[in-house]
Amino acid sequence: MWWSRGASLPALVTTGSQNFGGTLSDPAVKVIFGNQRVDTDLRSGGRLNIGTWLDCERTFGLGGAFFDLQRSVTNFDASSPGNPLIARPYFDTVTQLNDSSIIARNGVASGMVHARTTNNVVGADAYMRIGLERGHGRMLDFVQGYRFFQMDDSIRIDDRVVSTDQDGPIPLGTSIAGSDRFSATNQFHGWQFGLQGERRMGRVTLGSAAKFALGNMHQVANIDGYNVVEVPGEVPVVRNGNLLALPSNIGRYQRNTFGFIPEFNLNLGYQVTSRLRANVGYTFLWVNRVAQAGRQINTSIDSNQLFGEPGNAPSFQWQQNSYWVQGLNLGIDYRF
Repeated sequence: MWWSRGASLPALVTTGSQNFGGTLSDPAVKVIFGNQRVDTDLRSGGRLNIGTWLDCERTFGLGGAFFDLQRSVTNFDASSPGNPLIARPYFDTVTQLNDSSIIARNGVASGMVHARTTNNVVGADAYMRIGLERGHGRMLDFVQGYRFFQMDDSIRIDDRVVSTDQDGPIPLGTSIAGSDRFSATNQFHGWQFGLQGERRMGRVTLGSAAKFALGNMHQVANIDGYNVVEVPGEVPVVRNGNLLALPSNIGRYQRNTFGFIPEFNLNLGYQVTSRLRANVGYTFLWVNRVAQAGRQINTSIDSNQLFGEPGNAPSFQWQQNSYWVQGLNLGIDYRF
């Protein structure tokens, strides 16, 4: 039963007055998706630890562990025949004003927008244990070895607009469907060291561990987008880019940066039999820097690109933040 820090999103979908069009300058604007953290809900997962002592005194051993958390997903849907208004806000670098892309507006267009975020977290380590203290129900070990951690993050925003304005510049019934897609992968490989201890009091065992990993964090960000314009009676036209993913920032970006991951564990066990022990515990894991998909969204755009003209905004610049996962662990130990 774990929780995570989640992902921070900018304002992505709004509603407001028909006259102002849902821009962030609209006095009546209301952000209906974004300007919030997502993927913070409780999720399940599993952890497997396997190890063995290599000597009878149990002063030197080898072990390995793997954990995987359930994928966290956030979905958002909104549609309207024109009232209420639905818009996707942005800052126009040409006019230096807040503006918006209309999804649904009374007498202008009907439309829908769908957004989906996902987050995956997995980790593993392989280590050796070297005994530092034994006796009187106490055990303290120095642990060191290899640590792996990976977090994948994504957000996709799909929209579809249908013209309902008989006298407008866009032919009646014209459909424009588009998609903006952002994803980020953070993969850590490094050396881990720390202390792991245990105190036995009859059938009850209290255990704790503090581990610290140093290494390389390989980050990859992918940005892609497109839209399809269908005018009644004409061949559909596919264009590169939509609203937030445009030719100026579409692409694959990667880099390596320093990673630091501390992990702390506290466990309480009860010896059911000589070989079987039930455990309940708490784990906290922190990562000094990750690149998340929502943080790579730049809402400042050059509106010339919306009409197929060249432009230099949005540009891509790495945005990163710290990240943590924590939660309760329920399980069993079997010793043989």
